[in-house]
Amino acid sequence: MRVMRIGGLASGMDTQDMVRQLMEAERLPMQRMVQDRTWMEMQRDAFREVNLEFTSLRDSFSATGLGLRSTFNQRVVTSSDPSKVTAVGSANAQNASAEIEVSRLAKASTWAGDSFEPDGEFFTRTMSDWEDGPDFDWDENGAAELSFDLKRPGSEDYETVSIQVNRNDRVNDVISRINRSQLGVSAFVDQRNDGSATTVLTSTHSGEGADFRFGDDVTSAFMEAFGVASAPGESIEQYERVQGQDAVFTYNGYEMERETNDFTINGVRYTLHGETTGPVRINTATDSEAIYKDIMTFVEEYNELVDFVNGKLTEERHRDYPPLTSEQRVEMSDHEIELWEEKANSGLLRRDPVLSSAMNQMRTNLFSTVENVDGIFNHLSQIGLTTSRDFRDGGKIVIDDRQMTMANGERMNGEARLRYAIENHPEDLYQLFNASGTTNENGNVPQAERGLIPSIRENLRTAITGITDRAGREGRTLQQFSIGRNILQMEDRISNFERRLQQTEQRYWSQFTAMEKAVQQMNSQAQQMFSMMPGGMM
Repeated sequence: MRVMRIGGLASGMDTQDMVRQLMEAERLPMQRMVQDRTWMEMQRDAFREVNLEFTSLRDSFSATGLGLRSTFNQRVVTSSDPSKVTAVGSANAQNASAEIEVSRLAKASTWAGDSFEPDGEFFTRTMSDWEDGPDFDWDENGAAELSFDLKRPGSEDYETVSIQVNRNDRVNDVISRINRSQLGVSAFVDQRNDGSATTVLTSTHSGEGADFRFGDDVTSAFMEAFGVASAPGESIEQYERVQGQDAVFTYNGYEMERETNDFTINGVRYTLHGETTGPVRINTATDSEAIYKDIMTFVEEYNELVDFVNGKLTEERHRDYPPLTSEQRVEMSDHEIELWEEKANSGLLRRDPVLSSAMNQMRTNLFSTVENVDGIFNHLSQIGLTTSRDFRDGGKIVIDDRQMTMANGERMNGEARLRYAIENHPEDLYQLFNASGTTNENGNVPQAERGLIPSIRENLRTAITGITDRAGREGRTLQQFSIGRNILQMEDRISNFERRLQQTEQRYWSQFTAMEKAVQQMNSQAQQMFSMMPGGMM
């Protein structure tokens, strides 16, 4: 029941202000609860930020990083004369050299029609307005077809390709449709200053044996208007101006032919650019710099993660700087708010056991020996990588500055060992990072037999799952993770406390109202007493 509020008219007291001051004191516990809820939300967001970093490192292994065999199979190919021959190596290419002499480049067939003189409306007239043109069989949608037969280089068979024509199409529209189709021929009309024109058709495939013909009377009539006259089903070889030819070259002294100037041999894709007067030497080797860069990129990304997480774990927590309430923000300047929040956001994840365990386990697995690995390397130190000896670095990976004897008998420092492994044993390097291990009788692969990347990936998966259970992720409801459930509990406490505050405020008003009524009654009685005294009221 709502209490009628009576001000201090009778008592002379500022009842409104007294109730306000009393309620400010009553609300202090709720302010703390609101700050606790905000702190939980801040901690949730901090956990999610860490999870994004974990996810980024995990995904890099599968996207372009050390989890891919192709990373360790990168090849660099050089040519002694790039103006004549260039080459690109695939992951399947072997380290080798080859000599190529080019005696003939591949060419595409080109046909040029007879010269014709288009009238002024030839290129703007629609297909349906051609009075002397082909007799198109338009369907109900105003569409018809042109039919062509093409024999590609190296093929014995013709394939038919149909090109749709619409009633409102103009010449350039039809030419564009031909060029965009699967016909395998590009077309253009060469218009000259004297008003004459020639239609040029070029095969989009180089090599010998290309042929072109028209599939029906309509198509023949259409092409005849462009100066290319041929009966349906007959070759247009009489219009051939450039005869298609195969590329002819020698590969390490062996003569070969290819339909195109681009071809692949032993995992290396060659491109011929010109005829040669002597052999062009092509060298294929391990792209040591690219592999080295990829490994060091992993080192940098891992070290950045170590820096980031260890920073969160060791941040000082300033308990005297709780999150600001909306009322407190109103009373502060922007600069004061910024400085306060910097302190309030510090230490949200200080000494968190989930993060500490994840980083310790990752560091342990990264610098453990990989057992039964199919290669000569089973530890990072063998390829020149180790942990920083500065405890403040939190287990970062660094280049080892110590000397170690390698398989070839040479003593090398860390960087030299890494480059030696890359150049001479890339497959063994891949096994160190990605060994899959042997499945035991329980259907599991022992942790000790897993390569470094599978081990770290599993560490990250476990950490990401643990953090998600605790802090959730974007799109999850508060009930689906532990911090969220704590936030809901705190919101219930805040709601209950707000109800109690309302009851308390009503109680204060009831008490002050009763007091005012009592004072008013006493004043009334006093007035009556004074009125009965001799001389009346004063």
